[in-house]
Amino acid sequence: MSKKPLGKDKFGVQKVMRVKDYFGDATGQFALNAMSTLVGQLTYFYTDKVGMAGGAVSTKFFVFYVRTHLQT
Repeated sequence: MSKKPLGKDKFGVQKVMRVKDYFGDATGQFALNAMSTLVGQLTYFYTDKVGMAGGAVSTKFFVFYVRTHLQT
């Protein structure tokens, strides 16, 4: 069973995404935004409140990332 054609928008450009595609894209963007906010808040905490250098914070995040993904 074939899906019906999407048609064109008001400017005459061919549509390429369906509502389901927009929903999937929005949920992915939400997750990326949440992770970015979390990393930003942690970076602020470690640099301004704890007093660590920015390079040390990024190295700490990288070491924890590698350590987490190398565990079996």
